This record gives sequence, C-alpha cells and structure tokens, in this order.
Amino acid sequence: GFSELKPRPPLVLILWWVFSFGLVSFSVLVYVVRLLGFRELPYRLPEPDIVDVVSLPLLVLFCCRCCCRPLSHGELERPLLLRKENDDDSSFNNASIWSQLTFQWLNPLFEKGRIEKLELHHIPSVPESETADNASLLLEESIRKQKTKSTSLPKAITGTVWKSLAINAVFAGLNTSASYIGPFLISNFVNFLTQKDDSSSYHYGLVLAFIFFLSKTVESLTQRLWYFGAHRIGIRVRAALTVLIYKKSLSTKFVGPSNGKVINLINVDAERIGDFCWYIHGVWLLPIQVFLALVILYWNLGAAPSVAAVFATILVMVSNTPLANRQERLHSKIMEAKDSRIKVTSETLKSMRVLKLHSWEPTFLNKLLQLRETERNWLKKYLYTCSAVAFLFWASPTLVSVITFGVCILLETPLTSGTVLSALATFRILQEPIYNLPELISMIAQTKVSFDRIQEFLGEEDQRKFITSSGPKESGVAVKIEAGEYAWDSSSQSLKNPTIKITEKMKIMEGYKIAICGSVGSGKSSLLCSILGEIPRISGAVIKVYGKKAYVPQRPWVQTGTIRENILFGKDMDDAFYERVLEACALNQDIEMWDNKD
Repeated sequence: GFSELKPRPPLVLILWWVFSFGLVSFSVLVYVVRLLGFRELPYRLPEPDIVDVVSLPLLVLFCCRCCCRPLSHGELERPLLLRKENDDDSSFNNASIWSQLTFQWLNPLFEKGRIEKLELHHIPSVPESETADNASLLLEESIRKQKTKSTSLPKAITGTVWKSLAINAVFAGLNTSASYIGPFLISNFVNFLTQKDDSSSYHYGLVLAFIFFLSKTVESLTQRLWYFGAHRIGIRVRAALTVLIYKKSLSTKFVGPSNGKVINLINVDAERIGDFCWYIHGVWLLPIQVFLALVILYWNLGAAPSVAAVFATILVMVSNTPLANRQERLHSKIMEAKDSRIKVTSETLKSMRVLKLHSWEPTFLNKLLQLRETERNWLKKYLYTCSAVAFLFWASPTLVSVITFGVCILLETPLTSGTVLSALATFRILQEPIYNLPELISMIAQTKVSFDRIQEFLGEEDQRKFITSSGPKESGVAVKIEAGEYAWDSSSQSLKNPTIKITEKMKIMEGYKIAICGSVGSGKSSLLCSILGEIPRISGAVIKVYGKKAYVPQRPWVQTGTIRENILFGKDMDDAFYERVLEACALNQDIEMWDNKD
C-alpha cells in the first residue's frame, strides 16, 4: 500500500487553536462559576458569549479530526490513484484516535459486508498483541518473575495486563462521573423551568441543556470504549490460560487429572476468569458510585435523609453477604459434580464397543443418570439462591427510596419537584451498584473458585518432563540414555518395584535403526515411554533427545480423511518422497485394489 503522509498544521493555525481554546475555556469557567451560585465575587467577571460556550466541543472535535487523523496518500490523490484491495487502512492498528473513539475503522468492513458476503480474507488481521501466542508468552514470563515458591496466578495475570486495565479504568471512571452529572444538575434545571420568564437566565438554561447533552455523549462514548477494552482483555486472559492449561496437561497425561477436569478448566474456569474482566472495575467503582449518590442526596435533601439512605443501602448490601457465601459453596459442589459426570461420560463413550458386547448399557446409563441427578440437585439449590439475590435487586431501589422519603416526611424536610426528581434519578443510578453488588460478589466467588482450581492444577508436580535437550549436542548422538528408574506412580510400592530400571548408559547414534527385542511384558513399550517422558522418573539422570521425535503406538489411529491425507498428515505433497513411503510400507498393492486409489 501507499505510505501515509502526516502533514503538520502551520504555526499560525496552531496559535489560533490555542487562543480560541483558551478563550472558550475561560467562558466555560465563568459559566460554571455562575452555575454553582458564586454570583457575588470580589472582582467582576466578564459576560461570556453563549456561542463561545457551545462552540467548545465543536472546536475540540475539529482539533482532534485535523491533528489526530493522518491524511493518507490515497485521500490526497483520490481522483488519480486507486486503493489496493489488500490495503488494510481500516484495521484497528492503523486507526487514528478519532477512528478508535467512534469505531469508524469498522465502517469499510460494514460497507463490504453490505455489498457481498464476508469471507475470512475480508476480516482485518488480529493485532499481534491480541494473539494467543503473545498472551501466553507474557503470562509465562510474568509467572517466572515471581520468585516465591508458590506462584500467584491472579498476580501474574495482573502483571501481564495492568497497562490495559489502567487505560480501561480511565474510561470506567469517566463513564461513572458523567452518569452522575444529570442527577446533580436536574434540580437546577427544574428550578429554572419553574421560574418566571427572565431574559438574564436565558443563557443559564442553555448552558444547563448543553451540559446535559455533553455529559450523555461522554457517558455513551466512554461506555463503548470501556466495554470494548474489557472484552479485549478478557479474550487475552482466556487465551493465555488455555495455552497454559494445555501445556500443563501434556506433562500430566497419564497419571494426572482426568480428561473431564481438563476440559472443564478450559471451557468453564478459563472462560469465567476472562469474563471477570467485565466486572473487575466494579470492585473500586462501587464505593465511588455510592459515595457520589450520597453526596447528591445530601446536597438536595440534607443530612438525615442521606444517613437513612446510607443505612438502607448498607442493609441491602449486608443482606447479600450470606447469599454470596452460599453461592460460592454451591458453585464448588456443582463443579465437582460436573467433573465426575464428564469423566464417566468420556470413559463410557471410549469403551462403548465393550459395553455393547457385554450388554452393559443400562447399568452405565443408570450410573450416568445418578451423576446427573446429583449435579441437578446442587444446581437447583444454586438457582434458588440466585432467585433470592434477584429479589433483593428488584426490591432494593424501592426500599431505599421509601426509607429516604419516609425520613423526609417525619422530619418535615421541604420537598420540591426538583429535589424529588433529583433524588429519584439518583436512586435510579444507585440501583446499578446495588444490583451489581450481588452479581459482583457472585462473580468474585466463582472466579476465586476457578483461580483455585487452575492454581491447583498448575501447581501439581509434573509427572513427566519434556526431555528435548537444550544443551550442547554430542557429535553424532541422537538419543542419550542415562541410568535411572521409572515408575507410573510415585507410591512407596512403586519406588521399591519400579516399572523399568535402566542400569547402563546407552547412546543411539544418528542414522541408526534400533530394534528392541524381548518377551511379552519385558518392558519394551515402557522403555519407549521413558524415552518419550511419559513415565515419571523417580531416580537417575534425564534422558536426552536431540532433534524431533515421533511415536507410533501399538494402537492404530486414523484421522478423518483420505488415505493420502493420513499419510501426509498435514505436510505438503512431494510426489517422489510420497512414492518412496508407499513402497517402504508395501501399500502399493492395497491402493491398486481400491476404486479411488489413495
């Protein structure tokens, strides 16, 4: 594609922007001072023009549009030059600040999707920072930096994504601040509407309406950026944990956890930790939201109703604590029951041929139904607890408002239409943190369970080690076997009688074909498994393997596809080498007998 040109604005234009921005900012400051009621000051403030105040956002947007968005060569020379199909100017990486703020970088994709069906090559490529490889490398590096014996997985994840979390926290804070501007100023706006016509307050009403519009615009934009950033962080965390769990499962394949637990760790626990990125800012936003709501109530209603609102809010929040603890316990029971059910289901499906030969289907079906019933009972109790939490959510705004206005009536606090509307709007916003509290507590409890499960899984001692040597290679040596003992489990009985015991050093040279001969049960397959690292080593030195290794087990395994695809196994077709493989395996005669050959 064409390289982008970034023309600099002339100095005169920059000075004009600075002067205009300063003048308009001063006008806004004057209006804010007058808006807050400081009308009598020791010095006289100039009368600002309402046009200056309204033109502030237009000036800011104009500056962002001209300064932040670089002009591409294709835009400067559009009539003469055509844009290439592969030119990915709309991708997220190349988007300007204005394009990222308004998500304009998605417009070319939407335009193409309106004209034709979208294919994979139409979608912009994923940035390098969002790939699973990059995320897993950063997480592994963060884990290695922890010098303590017991690594903390939450601390490692935080160390990986703290920059993105900080930027996302800024958007979350701006969104929360902008959402409370409306309830704070609504009483002033209602009082302005109920006044008699006064030409001097005309500008005052326009400023209020403009502030409402600006605050809702900022709230909408920051909410979109907040959610989009949280979603990106969640995907990165989930991808990194999935890779970490997969790599760990390779080293605990035979004597480690069951396949059902590994599947749950990836599909349930890793996904839940990724989803927690949506809720993580609620931990510090919740007290700020409650504090801002109480400040508005104190400003409009006074101290006593505010204290009553605090009491009602604390009452609702405290009521959620035992429910949250019960949710955590029940969720742990559900996950344990789910692990058992998936494990038995997986084993049943793998052994279906044996079950059908012996007509054991009803017996194993009853066992599966019993496990499903156990899981259903725990799930039923969990959903009943969630129902109680939902009841508190819908009842909390009404409870808080009834207690607050009841105290106002008892203390004969004057209530105007402006203060009542402001209080109701505050209660409406206060409903969100009250609603989010039980959900936040429940999510924290579930995430803690998921963290503990993954932490326990990652903290288990590897049952086999990767044995590819990274040290200096000896000349002509492919495999170097040292004396040692290997056993499938680490029990005391196995330590006394290991599965295989290697007493002499062995070296397998490059280019050699080695055959291991022996009677049934003499340890031929165990020797191969020890070289692969499948059998845990209980004593002796590590077996060193230089280069790549491939293992063909005694049980045949065929992937879905043609014979040719099974032979190539994902590699490119080399006709000469392919024919040599067919001849070496004596497959030519078999292939000739088939109608469609290979």
